[in-house]
Amino acid sequence: MHKHFWLIALAALLILACLSGSPSDKKSAPITLVPTPDPAFLTQRAANWSATRTAVAPTPAPTDTPIPPPPPPTDTPIPQPTDTPIPPEAEPQPPQVDPELEQYREDMLANFDLLSTALINLSALSTNPQIGDPDWTTDTALQLVAIQMVYENVIAMPAPAEMTEFHGALTEALMDCYLMTDYYTSGVDNMNIDDINTATELMTSCGQKLETASETLP
Repeated sequence: MHKHFWLIALAALLILACLSGSPSDKKSAPITLVPTPDPAFLTQRAANWSATRTAVAPTPAPTDTPIPPPPPPTDTPIPQPTDTPIPPEAEPQPPQVDPELEQYREDMLANFDLLSTALINLSALSTNPQIGDPDWTTDTALQLVAIQMVYENVIAMPAPAEMTEFHGALTEALMDCYLMTDYYTSGVDNMNIDDINTATELMTSCGQKLETASETLP
């Protein structure tokens, strides 16, 4: 590369030397020879000029680096809600009942049904007494016997522990009902007004005590 610069400089000097002066001057003035420059001097001048004209390597034009296209979008599956099965509700279980307590209640209900029917019938018969009438006497006796049977049934029943208080209050109430039947029978058979009055008082007491006994039910 430097050799080419030196040759170009030398050619320029030669052309400059040839062109210095015009043709008319060549005829009228003596020709003055231009001394031939020392080749070493020319070589040094060319080297110096070449040093100041060091070519800068051209910056390579930027090349477009191909950008890879983005990957095609992938459809990310959207999780779909799943129906969580709801377990069926457990069927309510019947409460555990003590067999002894259940039997006590059933027996007591039967006796109370018998007692309530007998008291209602006795009240109706006493409203319009037909003393000496066999039918009235028979019907009245049946009601009194039914009341006595209820008392005897209850006192013979074993009471569960949780029903002890109720059973004691009920027995006391039925005792008054039982005594009422004795005084009622004596008052009617003997036409004894005092016995009838005592029977009435015992009937009232029995009703009050039955109400009190009901309040002790657990």
